[in-house]
Amino acid sequence: RVARPTSPIRNGNVKVKATPITNGSASSASSTQLEEQELILRTLKFSDYITPPASDRDNMIISQHLVGHFGIKHVENAIHKEGFHWKNIRKDIERILADCIECNKYNIAKEGYHPFRSPKADQPLDHWCMDLGDMGVTSSFGNNFIFVLTDYFTRFTVIRCIPDKHATTIAREMLQVFSLFGWPKQLTSDRGAEWVNEVVNTMMEISGIDKRLSLAYNPLGNSTSESFIKLTKSTTIKLLKGKRDHWEHYIPWVNYCINVKYARLHKSRPYTLLFNRQPNGLTDYSKVEPTPASELADDIAVNKRYQFVQDVLIPAISKRILETQNTDHANFAKSHKIITKPYPIGSKVMIKNVNRQNKLDERYEGPFLIHNVTDKGTYTLMDKTGALLSRDVPTHHIIYKAAANPAPTSASDFTENHYEIQAVVDHKGSPGHYLYRVHWKGYDDPSEDTWEPADSFDSTKHIEIYWGRRNGAKATGKRRLAPQTVNLRKAATSNNKRGRPRKHRS
Repeated sequence: RVARPTSPIRNGNVKVKATPITNGSASSASSTQLEEQELILRTLKFSDYITPPASDRDNMIISQHLVGHFGIKHVENAIHKEGFHWKNIRKDIERILADCIECNKYNIAKEGYHPFRSPKADQPLDHWCMDLGDMGVTSSFGNNFIFVLTDYFTRFTVIRCIPDKHATTIAREMLQVFSLFGWPKQLTSDRGAEWVNEVVNTMMEISGIDKRLSLAYNPLGNSTSESFIKLTKSTTIKLLKGKRDHWEHYIPWVNYCINVKYARLHKSRPYTLLFNRQPNGLTDYSKVEPTPASELADDIAVNKRYQFVQDVLIPAISKRILETQNTDHANFAKSHKIITKPYPIGSKVMIKNVNRQNKLDERYEGPFLIHNVTDKGTYTLMDKTGALLSRDVPTHHIIYKAAANPAPTSASDFTENHYEIQAVVDHKGSPGHYLYRVHWKGYDDPSEDTWEPADSFDSTKHIEIYWGRRNGAKATGKRRLAPQTVNLRKAATSNNKRGRPRKHRS
């Protein structure tokens, strides 16, 4: 037990002897007295608690945590209710709970972001981004997708309707657009098969375009395209008035509206920045006498106008863009956790489950080991079998806990006694205490199968697949696990439906 202090205590109040002090030392003496009082009260707060042996503390924390998998405050309060306390109790609880696989998979954790960076373009039409959008219904002209290309500098947008995502279709539309507006220096897209293929890559090589790809499952890497896809769809939807398959009729008008809309980035119209003039208003020009351009300008005036655009207008717009981006970065940093230094190599982390389809799926996957940090600030991860993850992972998909990483973990320690599962083929036991027969990858002899509890699995994916195969939707909810190849079947016609006998409930 912690000994009680010898100071006189009455009704929980501390008696402090008054001592005359000079004005010069009043503040320091007062702060010293407050610190002494606080120390005495903190000592009294835990004076009736028992300090358990160090060997018993981890088991006490685990036993309290397993009752519901509740958090740090609950475990600390439960231990205090039983009359126990020790120095650094909260750090010990954080360390134990950081290794709880179930909590790491399902608890919502705060994600960190690397310092925000925005793409910069020096001139109009130098850097474009592109993406596809789906309107959800085939248009009356037979098209299914909208192909949106946006210039980073001016925000000028070109929207095309296409029937499919084949490489030849994409290449044909890119050829038409860039032949009209000029070939860019850089082009950004995601890693979809419609962008990463032999046809498009050959076009990039011939034209000399610097092709840039965002990370997989990371919409922030191509956020400008995502934003204009959203703007195109939301504007089009407001014009349909119930006739959904007519969406393609409105795309030209929507494209015009987007290009004459004042962009927040530079507070100007994309149309005006690109063509150096205001768009014509929708008025009656039949009674307006046109003025020949030759009467308004000569070669000297044209050259002066062009020089003004290059020397004054474009640098001013570039400065305004930079100011807007810096303001956005500051606002982003206020509401998000910014990671200025990369996570240490050799740290155990969880990553966001990008294939999550319902609330019963794991929110995070892992653990993984940080194997390397790329020059772009992304991470190369290693799984428990020692294999590298097939994709680089951005910072905001990683959940790092300092309590779980007091020191770097070596690859040999991380991958020790871990094997890859081929499939779960059987089970035994009672609910909550099932054992699963595991067929290991690379071990084809059935005699080498082993029975494993659910706690031995790093992920419940194979267990869910097993129950989905055995019981179908009863085990997996509304989401039925589909085979690798799905056969398309025609919907039953009304005549076929009438011919079928109706099933009666028993």
